[in-house]
Amino acid sequence: MFGAGAAPRHHADLFTPVGEKACGGRPDRSGTDDDVQRHGVTSESAQCFVQRTLFSQSIVDSPTRLSRTLFSLRFAVLALCENALMSVPSLRARVRAETAEEIRAIAKRHLATEGANLSLRAVARDAGLVPSALYRYFPSRDALLTALITDAYVALAASAKDAEAAVTRDDLRARFLALSHGVRSWALDHPAEYALIYGSPVPGYAAPPEMVGPASEVVLTLIGILFDAAERGLLPTIPPRPLPAATAADLRRLLDESQGPKPAWTEPTPESVIAIAFTLWTQLFGLVTFEVFGRLDDLIDARREYFEHQILVMADLAGLDAGPAPGDR
Repeated sequence: MFGAGAAPRHHADLFTPVGEKACGGRPDRSGTDDDVQRHGVTSESAQCFVQRTLFSQSIVDSPTRLSRTLFSLRFAVLALCENALMSVPSLRARVRAETAEEIRAIAKRHLATEGANLSLRAVARDAGLVPSALYRYFPSRDALLTALITDAYVALAASAKDAEAAVTRDDLRARFLALSHGVRSWALDHPAEYALIYGSPVPGYAAPPEMVGPASEVVLTLIGILFDAAERGLLPTIPPRPLPAATAADLRRLLDESQGPKPAWTEPTPESVIAIAFTLWTQLFGLVTFEVFGRLDDLIDARREYFEHQILVMADLAGLDAGPAPGDR
């Protein structure tokens, strides 16, 4: 009943013999009578198709030979087989992603005590891996550093952009203030990761080109605020100094290479607006870096108030206003 009519080299068995795995798995032994994949010889999906066809055909040809229970059991086996084909690769991918994420989390904890001078052996030990196994996820120290630096830039940008996006678009001053507080709050909550991206360069490490995108998110958002101001005709309270020709050329190149929409206005020049945005950018991160690295210790106690005052001074100099009154909108 379970084996009748089997073609040579194939089981028609309902139950997989001991040592073999149902269609989609690899046999644990080799032999001429295996009906499962033999280490890549036969397509797994084709194996399931064959079994499905055989099972369905046996039901059509001999419906009186099988009980209702056996009908249900056979199709349950088919469902398990097909689900296994779909879930095993995704399960492996999920386990790999979770392991890589755990390694990153452990490495971030090591940053707080070791700085960027990570010991891969120590990270592997805390992850419950032998050192050689860690290289399956990150082939070198630089690869792990790149992942940590990218994570830091992405998280910092998310904090700044989420804060800025929560403010009404008309209130340019509040948008700049919110973005600045988003940067500061993330840096104070993650000082080791902030030090990794804005502290001393890591000896021997060269960031890959794909790092430019995540590292630019905050300043691009800041440029967007200044462009919105320029479109509304707002000008800095103190006219900016004329840009040196070489600097203007650099800023024009950056504008030409950007993927965003190009400004339609010409006064002030887009290059001068970008220069103002860069001034705000460096002032913002200078304030944050001084606080994170303890440069304000024993000098300023009311840190948040001092920070906000300095940001509003820069907003005044850049000509960022608070937007129209509620009744004028």
